[in-house]
Amino acid sequence: MPTSIREQILTAFLVRLQTIANVTVERNRVEPVETFPALLMIDGGQSVTEENAGIKLHALRVEVEGYVGAATAADLGPALSDLHGQTVLALMADRTLGDLAIDLREGDLGDPEIDRTQGHRPFAAFSLAFEIDYFTDPSDPYQPAP
Repeated sequence: MPTSIREQILTAFLVRLQTIANVTVERNRVEPVETFPALLMIDGGQSVTEENAGIKLHALRVEVEGYVGAATAADLGPALSDLHGQTVLALMADRTLGDLAIDLREGDLGDPEIDRTQGHRPFAAFSLAFEIDYFTDPSDPYQPAP
């Protein structure tokens, strides 16, 4: 069975994240994160932003959650900033995701969440939004636009 253009793009996005060294990368994980640093890719919704006789333009949303641990609470900020930077660098290295997409855009970076419970080393997380524009045939999500 063929793979939809949407799934091809999500797979390419995941592959770009997996180029980051020494970071665990997973897609749509529901269990709590236990290994740091880690990136979780969360498939998002999409909207059709334009459609005419030959093309359908989609805007696909993807969220990346980043998780870091640190020896001290003071080290959390630099660790979060570094993981954020590595994430953006890896994804923006190919904004077309292997010519599957028109463009990949970085969106909002949410406020970091810092775990303040006692009894374990400090850890924190961020959420980073991305939007990916891509074309398909207007009547077939498995075919790119002609």
